[in-house]
This record gives sequence, structure tokens and C-alpha cells, in this order.
Amino acid sequence: VDATTRPWQLALPASGPARWRVRSISIAGERVGLVAVPASDMQANDDFLLDRLSQLTSIALDNIRSLEREHRTAHVLQRSLLPVVLPKPGKLQLAARYRASERHTEVGGDFFDAFEVGGQCFVAIGDVQGHSLEAAVVMAELRYSMRAYAYDGYGPAEVMDRIDSVLVRNEPGITATGVIACIDAERRSMRLVRAGHTPAVLVRDGEAQLLDPKGILLGLASEHEEYEYDLHPGDLLVLLTDGLVERRTEPMHDSLARVAELAAAFDGEVDDLADLLLHERAADRREPLSDDIAILLVRIAD
Repeated sequence: VDATTRPWQLALPASGPARWRVRSISIAGERVGLVAVPASDMQANDDFLLDRLSQLTSIALDNIRSLEREHRTAHVLQRSLLPVVLPKPGKLQLAARYRASERHTEVGGDFFDAFEVGGQCFVAIGDVQGHSLEAAVVMAELRYSMRAYAYDGYGPAEVMDRIDSVLVRNEPGITATGVIACIDAERRSMRLVRAGHTPAVLVRDGEAQLLDPKGILLGLASEHEEYEYDLHPGDLLVLLTDGLVERRTEPMHDSLARVAELAAAFDGEVDDLADLLLHERAADRREPLSDDIAILLVRIAD
């Protein structure tokens, strides 16, 4: 190919060899690039190598595009299945945030939910194992199953047992973690069950404590125990996924303790606290966001 004629002169350097050996890079019949070698540098068998290079480059680029499509599809699915609007039950203030991982090729199965059943408020957060479109699909399955069982009148532990069975039956080999709480604002009480998930944080009068009752993760056909807590006016419940506190450079317990300190020291609206927690994590440039983050906050009104 003569490099002085269009369209090659737009892609090949103006100076240098006048003639080039060129192979196109194509995806589904669309020419998206080229591989070019100065003709003077070519040896007898180099045409075969040039053909192989263009073929392998085309395959690699097609795979990258496929991963990008899957990633976009998973994020659209994930966001579409998370609550757009949170309920506004009497005597409770709720706020939630979700932020995707900075790893462009990954999508997780983080989810949160909040809904009212019979005058009580169910709140939940969870994380399905893995980073893929499958994780997002399983997340949706668990979230809708959880709602269905709660609407049927089951308590948090029974709901957790049943979505565990759903996971074992429909998605063998996949595991998930979660926390489900049922809050009765009138009686100032909360029933909570944990399945291998990051502990919840309860803030009262400027002091934070971790709610970390034992609980086996989902997908292992286990039974889960329910724990009851008294609530006071002004109490704040913080539910989160491990993307907020997981770092390679420090133990998770230390990161979780810092989140608890921020929540305990904060004196403002729950929406502002949710923004602050996300901002503090994103501001730590030592470690990019390698996992999705979900946060759900519940305050007992005075």
C-alpha cells in the first residue's frame, strides 16, 4: 500500500517508508483499525505472521467489546432492580446510596431494599458472590424472593432461611451474604438476622456499637437465628456492603471502626451522612474502589 494515498496517509506516518504491508482489523464485517509494517522490513514468511497478528487483534478487540456490553447490561439491570424511591414510614428516616466499582470490567451483586409490611419496616442489604451479569441476576432473584416472603408474613429469620433455600435450589454453588431487619417504630424494637455479612452499626447518643450476631452465609442450606434489639429515639442504624470498608492495606475491622466513628460523630440528616460515607471512601486514592458499595441508613425519629 502506498502511504501517500488516502485513506492510509491519515493513519500512517508522513515520513518514513513510502510503501507498507497492511492488514485490516475487523469486527463483524466492520473495519475498525489496521496493522501496518514497512514493506522493506518484511521477510519471506512474514505475510503469514502479519495475517495472524491482525486476526488475533480482531479477536481480542471483539472480546473487549463483548465484556463492555456485558458490563453495561449488568449495571443497567442492577440499577433498575434497586429501589428508586425509599418508603417514608412514620417515625423513621431512611437514606440509601449505591456506587459502582471503578473496575470497568466488573459488576457486583450488591443490593439493598426497604419496604413496609403491616405497619413495620423491613430493611435489608446483601451481596451476591462474584462480579458478573450472573451476580446481578441472582441479586434480583433474592431481593424479590425476600419481598415475597416478607409480604406473606414471615419474620426476618424465616425470610433469610427461605431465600437461602431459593439460592441452594436455583443457583447451586453460588453464595451470598445479607442482613435483614424488621423495625417496629411504635414499639421501639428491631428484629435482625445476619448471614455472614458485614456487621451493622447502631449509633446511640454519640456512641457506636457493632451488631454482629453469628450467622452463616447464604447458599449453604443453613438455619439463621433472629436477634431482638430495643431502639431509642434518635438511634441510627447503618447497613453497608464490604466495598465501603474492604481495603488491602488495613484490616476490615479498622475500616469498619472508622465508619462507626464517622456515623457516631455526625449530627445532621441521614442523606448527608450517606453522602459523607461515600465521599470519605472515594477520597482515599491509595486504593481505588475495587468493589461496589451499597449503604442503607435508618434513623428513629425523636
